[in-house]
Amino acid sequence: MSQVAKSIVYPQLSVQSTSQVEQVTTLADWFHSCAWIQVDSTGSFSFPNFPEKKEVFQVFYCSVKESKIKHLLKTILSLGGLSGKLIDYQKENDSFIFRLYKHEEQALLIQLKRIENYLSKELRFKRVLAQVIFNERKHRAQERLLRNELF
Repeated sequence: MSQVAKSIVYPQLSVQSTSQVEQVTTLADWFHSCAWIQVDSTGSFSFPNFPEKKEVFQVFYCSVKESKIKHLLKTILSLGGLSGKLIDYQKENDSFIFRLYKHEEQALLIQLKRIENYLSKELRFKRVLAQVIFNERKHRAQERLLRNELF
């Protein structure tokens, strides 16, 4: 089926461009531009006992409102979809915690972009599948009505 035909059949399910997210260079910008996650609070800590390290530790406490995305993200995390322990799910607060050193920010940003790309494809697939199932059920109901009228 051609691309034009696909967009006519399912115009509301077309693939959307993520150019805004792809151009993001910092984690704070990514959180701001991401539609499915909301930052509840942030923290930044240095280590005064070890001033020679000059490392800054950042923490982002986030919530995800849409349950489909929350379940997919929890599944990815439980399956070890991220290298290291950069993201945790805290069941008591129903929130995600992003913990990282400042120098790990770009690595986490790359992983989050990849996860966001995967989640958008997965959600699009689920919407298309739901539409196909709906159309199939509608078609079967119409077929039953025709058979009842004919026989």
